[in-house]
Amino acid sequence: LSRHRANCQIAFAGENLVGDWQNGNVYVLDLDTYTDNGDLIAAIRQTPFIASGNKMMFFHKLWIDMEVGVGLPSGYGSDPEVMLDWSDDGGKTWSNEVRSILGRIGERWARVNFRRLGKSRSRVFRATITDPIKRVFIDADIEATEGTS
Repeated sequence: LSRHRANCQIAFAGENLVGDWQNGNVYVLDLDTYTDNGDLIAAIRQTPFIASGNKMMFFHKLWIDMEVGVGLPSGYGSDPEVMLDWSDDGGKTWSNEVRSILGRIGERWARVNFRRLGKSRSRVFRATITDPIKRVFIDADIEATEGTS
């Protein structure tokens, strides 16, 4: 994870051109290209801080509504996944990741669900995609219950 390669931009001859800060190359910025000059781009979405006073929360299910079935025909990205981890200390440390499928190309039935996510008094969830595919996050919802203390 580091800064985006594009340092400057110009519209020229019907193209959106960007200059690379690191090597001086000029690239066409294309919304249908999901790498940065061949390097992977991590798409990361993080929830706000989730807590209920100082009561224990039991996290049963996290559902992420996304465009699914966007895998590539072959190679890396043909069976894309979403990786989820979480922090119970405000983002200082993170759990081991768990994964959910995004669906191979055309598999529109895929659902991004994570279950049995444990308990905490406060939590932040983080979803990451590194596959070179179209990433469309639409919504998310969590199913949790509040403890008594």
